[in-house]
Parts: sequence; C-alpha cells; structure tokens
Amino acid sequence: MLLFICLTSSITYSQVDNGLVLKRFFLEFGPAIPVHGFSDNLVEGGGFAMTGFNVATGLLIPINENFRIGAIYQLGSNPIDKEELESLNVFVPGASLSTGAWTSHSLLASAQYQRELGNNFQLTLSPLAGLVIANSPDLAVSLGPLSADIDSETGMGFVYGGQIGVRKGLIGRHGVRFTARYLTAKPEPFSLRTPAVNIGGITIPSQGFIIDTRFTLMTLNLGWDYHF
Repeated sequence: MLLFICLTSSITYSQVDNGLVLKRFFLEFGPAIPVHGFSDNLVEGGGFAMTGFNVATGLLIPINENFRIGAIYQLGSNPIDKEELESLNVFVPGASLSTGAWTSHSLLASAQYQRELGNNFQLTLSPLAGLVIANSPDLAVSLGPLSADIDSETGMGFVYGGQIGVRKGLIGRHGVRFTARYLTAKPEPFSLRTPAVNIGGITIPSQGFIIDTRFTLMTLNLGWDYHF
C-alpha cells in the first residue's frame, strides 16, 4: 500500500555497504504543535487544540544515493482547551467539563531528497501526502447532579505537507536525527453536542456545536535510525 512506502521521510543519509545503498528504519518523538485554525479558540472554525506530543516511525527505500521513497506512520495527541470551552458557555451555562484529547493517525507516502553537509551530517527534504484518521476528544458535561457524555467521533481526510531533517551518522549503522514536519488536512466535521435528555417530563435539548476546522500540526522531533 502506497501509504506505507514512506515510513521515513525524515530519514536522511543511507550508507553504502559493498556498493549497495541500504534501507533505513527510524523512530522519533517530540511536541505536536497545533497551528492555524486547529489551535483557535473559536466556535466558528476553531479546534481548541493545545500543544501535545507525537511519535513517528518509518522505513526508507533507496532509489539511489540522493533519492528515497518510503512510508511514515505518525501518532499525535493534543489536549483540548477545557477552560476556553467552559468560558464560552456553549453547552449549559455554568456547567463544568471533563475533557480528553484530539488524537490523529497519519499514514504518509514520501519522496525524499538528501544532501551531504560534511562531517557525516546530511540534510533531507521531503513532500508528504496520505491519509489522516482523527478522533475528537471525549467530553463530559456536568451541572450539579446532572451530567451528559459526548463520545469521541472519527473523521478521515487527505493530508499533505512536507518536512526537513538533519541527521548525524554515529558509529556503525546508527544515527541521530532532528525532523520538522508540517501536516494539514480537512477531515469531516465533528459534533460536540450533548444528547437531549428528559428529566421529570421536562426535555433538556441538545447543547453544543459542530467543530469544522482544518487539522494542522507542526511536529519537532528527535530520533534514532538504523540502516540495514
């Protein structure tokens, strides 16, 4: 599957062994920073996302000494801004919230160019494209003895972006790396609405709003790689 051909758009240099350019596996992690509308605290177009973390792994297949193709899997988690949501009173005025986090699973194909910088440092540049599966945070709304749960919803969409990386070769087949990756997508809208409830014959209508935002993340990762 093409979406799993690039588990290494951040991988840089692939060393040569007996005349063969080797494949490379990597693992990296770091902060996941929401940008643009995804971080906005707005009912219209905002995602209320805060800085979280991500983990990414990948495999690089060499075409020649300067170009690679591969696949990346990136898992991201971003908490939602509970205080801002409570202050907007979009659910029940005066209600308190318990919140989960946005999660995202990105499967990315990549074509990578690498350039030697000297002293066993390499620079890489990669366009990225693929599929993102995003999950909205679970919410619990409570007011006195009353409470209502808002379950997570799943949305899918086309994701694209790019990355730049720097790698330093170590002893043997190992290396360390730094990767800055930018991804943006427009998944389906998510509903943050409480269910309608009936209490003593009185119906309390559904409260909340729809999140229809662009899902955009900047990740800044440190990692390790191994070529084989």
